Amino acid sequence: MKNKKSRARKISEILTMVLVPAITLPAIGGAIYYVVKNSRSIQKEFWSVEQFKKAAKSIKIQSEVIGKIEAEALYKDFKAQKLLSEKKMQDFLNSHPELKDNNISSYKKSKILKNAPKLFDSHEFISRYVDNFLDFTKTKFLDFKFVDLEKDERDSKKLKIHFEVYLNYTYANGSFELAKIRSTPESKYYYKSTQYTTFLSNELKTSPGTLFFNNWSTNEKVIKKIIQKYQLINKNIDKEIISKTEELEILLNKEDKNSEDINKISQVELEIKELKAKKDETFKTQQFQEEVFGWFSDVINKTEAYPDIYKKEEYKIMPLINDNNQYVSWNFRKRLNELTIRFKFVNIKNPKIESYGSIKIFTLEFEDGEK
Repeated sequence: MKNKKSRARKISEILTMVLVPAITLPAIGGAIYYVVKNSRSIQKEFWSVEQFKKAAKSIKIQSEVIGKIEAEALYKDFKAQKLLSEKKMQDFLNSHPELKDNNISSYKKSKILKNAPKLFDSHEFISRYVDNFLDFTKTKFLDFKFVDLEKDERDSKKLKIHFEVYLNYTYANGSFELAKIRSTPESKYYYKSTQYTTFLSNELKTSPGTLFFNNWSTNEKVIKKIIQKYQLINKNIDKEIISKTEELEILLNKEDKNSEDINKISQVELEIKELKAKKDETFKTQQFQEEVFGWFSDVINKTEAYPDIYKKEEYKIMPLINDNNQYVSWNFRKRLNELTIRFKFVNIKNPKIESYGSIKIFTLEFEDGEK
């Protein structure tokens, strides 16, 4: 038994001597490789001042943006967010007067500033809307920053976009400069430019501040009168349904019904059914749709609400007719009061050229006495 145990112990010792180094060495080797690999300095590419200036001057940012955002709205949003950020920072500094003390320690100052509000990032904001079109080389070796935007007083659809370019010292080296000068306007590797971007809307101009929005209360009254006219039609149908229902109840409650009574019951039931069907169709009739769309087209024209890419002089707003010929729908159930209009823009000279279909939903506000 002892011999067996002794033999087993020897085998275990031999396996430990063989396997532990076999397992440990690759792990140690991997760790050494990781440390060496990550401690290697990046091979930086030298850029001359001339090379930098040439690359920076060749940058052309997006000159035209087509979408929902308009130049005026973008400008106002930019300025509002920037102003709010500055106010938050000023309020923070006012709440920590000790920061003005020249004797404050770096540690204490750093600890306080950790809780400072985030400053407004002009580059991040503008980048959401305007592309700088940098290729791989420029992205890697240049440090591009959008810094500001301004209105173009000559064209309300344009904004002046300001940007700066520096050398990206993470991947590039340049002629010798003091560290405090690098990545500043005093650097030889500094370029500033202003370019223009035009913002063209591809949707109806109905947002706050537009002519459509400012005149909505007046135009809403007109469409509400149209809706009320058809609501009155349905109220009159309801009166007929009630009258016929009462007539039907009398006939059904009659004890000795003759054949004439039975025929009359069938006739009244049919009339009630037809009246209900007529009521369901009131807001689906061609007359109702044409009347509503006529109002809609007139309002869009009067308030200059055409999208920039579909100019009123070149395109006409038309109904988007689907399979069931329904391009206007009125949903009054559960007091939603939603008027949905489906439309498209068709080129006046060449009707084969048309836009994709769009939908505009109006939620109408009715007072209790208006219905």
